[in-house]
Amino acid sequence: MTPPTSPWLRRLPGSRKAPAGLEWKIFKRLPRWFAGGLLACALPPLIARWWYADLGSAAEKYLNTVDILSLAALALHVTITFTVGFGCLVVIIMKGHGYVADGVEVPSSREDDLADLRAREALKRDAHKR
Repeated sequence: MTPPTSPWLRRLPGSRKAPAGLEWKIFKRLPRWFAGGLLACALPPLIARWWYADLGSAAEKYLNTVDILSLAALALHVTITFTVGFGCLVVIIMKGHGYVADGVEVPSSREDDLADLRAREALKRDAHKR
């Protein structure tokens, strides 16, 4: 089955897809890495609360610090994971077939530019003659 052709976007003649590389391997592993990172970020607060459960309010400052650091690590992990995933998607798209957008006529041509240049030079000569 051939993909539908769009009047605005046509496949470049002779374009070939590049073979899949490291980007697909990374992209397929990202969900596991994401889940593993979430678990790794959730464990320190849970362990700290279990370890210092009998101290009560004496360990509250320490537990708040652990919570803040875990949230910061979680934000960093999510940012890195989505950035790597977006990078993989960009590489996957770039390795695909080349496409050409609808052509646009250029209003000026080289002959028009040369005619404008000659006209300006003629005006300069006429100005110097006066």
